[in-house]
Amino acid sequence: CKAMLAAGSGSLVWSARDGSFGRTGLASKVVTVLRASEALRLRLPSIRDQGLVFDTVTSTLTMQDGRLQVDAFQLESSVYAVTASGTVDFAADRTNLPIEFDAIRGLSSILAPIPIAGDALKIAHVRLVATGSPYDMKVGIASFRDQIVGASMAVPGATVTRIRDALDLLKRRRNGAAAAAAGDVGPAP
Repeated sequence: CKAMLAAGSGSLVWSARDGSFGRTGLASKVVTVLRASEALRLRLPSIRDQGLVFDTVTSTLTMQDGRLQVDAFQLESSVYAVTASGTVDFAADRTNLPIEFDAIRGLSSILAPIPIAGDALKIAHVRLVATGSPYDMKVGIASFRDQIVGASMAVPGATVTRIRDALDLLKRRRNGAAAAAAGDVGPAP
């Protein structure tokens, strides 16, 4: 099997709904690192015993001569989202796979849309990195930060029903700040 992976080539685009990665492989190592860190334990929602449970997951993978390129990996649930892109090189026996984990801090589930006008949500962002041999990857925490999503970022009547809604608001705010810093204030009147 190792010789086949070290010489493998091809591509795969896939998606799934309403499932779990269980307690195997890289997903199990990610969950173990998140659960083991005392600093994160009180800041992240509980991750069920089933491992990384998802509402949706999509991925685009390309392999050439044993070098797997994770072009895009996106997993979403109601309270956390995971994205990753990087390389898993079976031929060279090494991995460099940054993994971004974002979660609504302190909530274990969302039962109804949360209006954000006047309220604020805390989003925990954890950057993990998978390294080492593809056959026995090591996962470690590279960084952690809290972010606030609140009324100042939303349009009137905005609601957050999933973690992705909050992350989209953060992305719009960052993109708006970057455009303002660059002097891009829009078209001339």
